Amino acid sequence: NNDYEFLFNYGLASRMPNVSELFSDGLHHSAARIETGSLTLNKEVANKFVASLERKNENFGFSISPYYRHINDFIQLIPAGEALTTIRGAFIEWQYNQVDARIFGVDIDVNKKLSDKFNYNGSISLLRGDNVTEDIPLIHMPSANFSNTITYKNEKLNQLSIGITQYTELRQNRYPDYNFYTFNPITQEDVYVDISSPTDAFTLFHFNSSASFKVSSNSNLNVAFNIENVFNVSYRNYLNRLRYFADDVGRNFNIKLKLNY
Repeated sequence: NNDYEFLFNYGLASRMPNVSELFSDGLHHSAARIETGSLTLNKEVANKFVASLERKNENFGFSISPYYRHINDFIQLIPAGEALTTIRGAFIEWQYNQVDARIFGVDIDVNKKLSDKFNYNGSISLLRGDNVTEDIPLIHMPSANFSNTITYKNEKLNQLSIGITQYTELRQNRYPDYNFYTFNPITQEDVYVDISSPTDAFTLFHFNSSASFKVSSNSNLNVAFNIENVFNVSYRNYLNRLRYFADDVGRNFNIKLKLNY
């Protein structure tokens, strides 16, 4: 019926290597690592297939979208198995190279009207990436994650909106092992460098609220107050390139004012 839609999309995309991938040859200060580019990199060519089944209904709706992407000459940045140790610490070398890769997964979104003032939104994302050339998992692939949000809305009370969101990211169990041993000239011994092991799973809670106030006949003021990571959880995101050095952001308060006139 009119609530349902089935969509299919095929996409062909190509990308030339950028300047960093070609010419990097030294210390990347913000990432605290040495990066080495390659002048022999070819352009990436990706074929992507996406199918989507959607039900658009405010009482109960959903979207299920499986996808598959095959990428020829996928440009990746991987550890080279060497480290330069200085008085400021050890800087690990990362190199750009190319492999054939395939990525497939599914995204699911659900919305449900619980009552006149309460709504539920949920989502889950599953993904798997493979390095076809070397027959190993693809580096830096997002792990499975899901979220749930409950929202209260009252249009009569200054368009008040209050929401609580739970976000969970599971541990990535499919990853390539690029760990290695290197000689530390300061301690005069070989040390094991664990650069591949993923971070633990974590769950965060977020709070958001907003309201709108009439300022004049032609303008209104929107006030929003949000709290990210309400319980100040200590966690490290697998895709954060600074996860080797510090935790991610803890509890964070935001106040936003927007004047429409």
